[in-house]
Amino acid sequence: MPRAPARQTPEELAAAHDYLCELWWVHLTPPARGLFAAEGHELTAVIAALIVCARGGGLPNGYAVAPTTDPAQRWVDLGAGMEWLVCHEGMMREVMACVRRNGLHGAYRKAGTERVYQF
Repeated sequence: MPRAPARQTPEELAAAHDYLCELWWVHLTPPARGLFAAEGHELTAVIAALIVCARGGGLPNGYAVAPTTDPAQRWVDLGAGMEWLVCHEGMMREVMACVRRNGLHGAYRKAGTERVYQF
């Protein structure tokens, strides 16, 4: 019988990617003070993006994850607010789904390219 794949923590997921993979820049206007993230892959991708930002010095105040009245989602408190997120390409779909569902606006682009996508 095949075994279920082991769940990775956000730290393990971020560490599994190296900095040679494709990165995406997400610019939030105005900066976001927090995000409601769906439990599972989406929450893992958002936290992994925050870990990538922290490695680059872009998350000085840290973040906190808190439960909500909806057991299917969590509140990711970004402290004073974040204007930029940096995501590995493999996490981009989940991160952008979260950003859009939260009603945030801004733009994103692949690192090293000039094409900008508005949302």
